[in-house]
Amino acid sequence: MQIPSSNSTLCGDSVFISYARADDLKPPFEETTQGWVTFFWHQLRFELINCGAKQAELWLDRYQIEPAEAFTPKIEQALAQASMLIAVFSENWVQSAWCQEEIDWFGKQHADASDRIVPVYKSDLHRELLPVLIRGYQARIGFRFFTSDDAGHFCADRSRLAGGI
Repeated sequence: MQIPSSNSTLCGDSVFISYARADDLKPPFEETTQGWVTFFWHQLRFELINCGAKQAELWLDRYQIEPAEAFTPKIEQALAQASMLIAVFSENWVQSAWCQEEIDWFGKQHADASDRIVPVYKSDLHRELLPVLIRGYQARIGFRFFTSDDAGHFCADRSRLAGGI
């Protein structure tokens, strides 16, 4: 994977990962299998280290917020400090008011937010369901991690992650 360019390098910068909790559920009866987002986080961490960006901080709430901590201030602080935002777009993400707020808040913090958002598509979504910052003609195309069968049904594809992001 080539890391999208931004005004700053990823070394030492924070990359906020916006996702819907439902997209990180473990498959039933598979105790050793990670949720999709956790798997993505580990693969991306591996790829960043592999290309020399060891200091890049991938901010994922499950690793950064303790159960007893106030959630909202930690999220707002992380969004303000993030140089990039990776949005894991899915039907669950689109239905989450909190995920929508994360993008809006990030947009208010960064005048060039559309250049700093990296879309990751866990499923196929109609463009009009995406946040305004992503719909623009200058918005990034993003990375697609899903496949479709002959009937046109889409599903997340972990093998695309495991083969190198």
